Amino acid sequence: MLLPPAGPARVLTLSTFVSSVGKGVYYASSVLFFTRSIGLSPSQIAFGLTAATFVGLTVNIPLGRVADKYDPRMVHAVFMVLRGACCCGLALTRSFMSFAVMVCLVAAADRGAYTARAVLQQRVFPPDKRVWIRAHLRATTNLAGSVGMGLAGVGLTIDTRTAYMSLIIGTGLSFVTAGVTVALTLPGVPAVRRSPDAPQARGLLDGRFMAFAILNGIFSLHFIILELGIPLWVAHHTRAPHWIVAVLLLTDTGLVTFLQVRLTRSAETLPGAVRLQRIAGLCLTIGCIVFAGSATNSAVLSCFVMIAAVVVFVVGGILQQAGSFNLAFSLAPEEEQGRYQGIVGLCGDLSILAAPSAIAITIADIGSIGWLMIGLCFAAVGVAIPAVVRWNQPSTPTEAPSVSSA
Repeated sequence: MLLPPAGPARVLTLSTFVSSVGKGVYYASSVLFFTRSIGLSPSQIAFGLTAATFVGLTVNIPLGRVADKYDPRMVHAVFMVLRGACCCGLALTRSFMSFAVMVCLVAAADRGAYTARAVLQQRVFPPDKRVWIRAHLRATTNLAGSVGMGLAGVGLTIDTRTAYMSLIIGTGLSFVTAGVTVALTLPGVPAVRRSPDAPQARGLLDGRFMAFAILNGIFSLHFIILELGIPLWVAHHTRAPHWIVAVLLLTDTGLVTFLQVRLTRSAETLPGAVRLQRIAGLCLTIGCIVFAGSATNSAVLSCFVMIAAVVVFVVGGILQQAGSFNLAFSLAPEEEQGRYQGIVGLCGDLSILAAPSAIAITIADIGSIGWLMIGLCFAAVGVAIPAVVRWNQPSTPTEAPSVSSA
């Protein structure tokens, strides 16, 4: 991992690396921990995780307003420590009820920490560095998550309750460490106070920002398509060996790690970010078309076609994220960043909630035509977002906000 220069960027990178290793451990081991260690049934796990998802949906915007009102550095740190404590508590659960409560608390703390971190980036870094740091943190997240999944394999191999508990507690400690690191090494960040003469921000009633957030949520489906759609496609519509799924996902991780920062440079201006959204829509559409062509009778040909499709698709996803990093900041009022980033998170979570069934129907059930339908959707979003940005409806106050300590 290439560290940025000493200062806030390096602190956030190290903190993100530590927490993302823990997140990778959690993703790889949590379901087996729930079933083999706590003894929960699949339906109980599904119910608890669904409840946690809805909790995350409901707290996005309120917790974003907390980050606006108080020092986002401390808000982020507090939620990271709470998230870690709840993970450690999850390792000690023995019943379905305690499991459900803990996963809901973890979800709430996760959304609070994520939104506060976005506000922290907006307050600490100048406008020309905000997209760069978000890109750097995304690349770090991908690399660290893969490391965490690899570490989880050790505990999964041992396959004992002690091993599973160690993995979950280790996850919790990684979150606590990340939060404490930010709290102790970054200086305090003053809250931004609204000028008395500034127009009232409308949040959910801000038509332009809501349109962007909804379209961005649809665009972000490329994450779920890679994680869920590709395994379903390989299993149901190709003759390729199933191990190709691992190759495709590793290709995704490698490309994001090494290209996210490099391909983000042109998104530092608003026109550049808008242009990237158009290119992203085109790349994602082409990737879908190439995926549709991988349903051949030759296993070898299918593998090569899918690798080519993943490369184009992932580049499109990188460009989409790069553009959205800028737009999410630029279209929101400076003093309401937490609230507006919460809206982006809400729309993203709603998209993730609807994605599994939609992807299963279009890719697993419909097949190649389903890929073309998804590609058409991406192309439409790539055209629509620039139109939304041009929408003659101001989203930000015309006067600069005043800054004072919280």
